[in-house]
Amino acid sequence: MKKVFILLLVIPLLSFQNSQIPKEFIGSWKGEDKGEVGSIIFDANGYATFVIDGQKIGGKEFVLSGKKGNMTYTINSKVSPVQIDFKITKLESGESKRILAIAEFVDNNTLKVAINLDKDRPINFEGDNAIILKRVD
Repeated sequence: MKKVFILLLVIPLLSFQNSQIPKEFIGSWKGEDKGEVGSIIFDANGYATFVIDGQKIGGKEFVLSGKKGNMTYTINSKVSPVQIDFKITKLESGESKRILAIAEFVDNNTLKVAINLDKDRPINFEGDNAIILKRVD
């Protein structure tokens, strides 16, 4: 009985988290900046992956410098431009870092994204921190 009660509590929480992800973001997005090809993959379970020149960083589990980690994302579509928070977490220590971004749909298959690797969220899509991504699936 106790297990059934726990399942009844956990299942709605998991489905609530996934329902907060706008479906139009889910998929693989690819762009080119200064000759480098990169992609962002948003999965339906809240994990994000950056692929830069074939190297994957993120997803449910990845290894960087010998350390395992994961990268999740949250999207606030109630503001304009849309705010995306990428959270990279070291699995061993639980230590995490946020990468703040903004995004705006040009059309259904084109996404403008600005990412700031420092602590502040970008305020516009100008300069070196912005890229145009096209949906690839």
